[in-house]
Amino acid sequence: MIYAIIVLYISSNVIANLVVNSFGQAALVWTAFVLIPFDLASRDALHERWSGDRLALRMFALVAIGAVITFAINASALRIAIASSVAFTLSAIVDTAVYHSLRKRTLMIKMNASNICGAIADSIAFPLIAFGEIIWTLSAQQAGLKILGGAAWSLALARLLYMK
Repeated sequence: MIYAIIVLYISSNVIANLVVNSFGQAALVWTAFVLIPFDLASRDALHERWSGDRLALRMFALVAIGAVITFAINASALRIAIASSVAFTLSAIVDTAVYHSLRKRTLMIKMNASNICGAIADSIAFPLIAFGEIIWTLSAQQAGLKILGGAAWSLALARLLYMK
């Protein structure tokens, strides 16, 4: 199951990058509800499985692989791939700090609280790096959709992986 999550994590990242590269900032709202929240929630599942076992290196490798695949598929997506990598890394740092600060809480609290913070960080960093500007209403919409989508994915992944 962990390998499926890894493949889906990288795939959703690449698909989001290519969609945004093709359709610009308008696509951010669409990727923000399904693809990016899946990455946020699956990152937490990977944190649970890899806790303390080269977690940072493994997560960075997944982000880097997503960027390389994006560029290999479409070289014109380089700026999007870089923005995605930086935003995912920043989001991961925020997410991980919150997630681990809540380590004594339930899985759902850890996943959703950390995803809220990661979603906000990603929704500000990505458009700033990718497009050189932040449209605050768009970033707020993205963050809200990522939070809603993240809650849905967290519930699905928690049930699938931990609440058998």
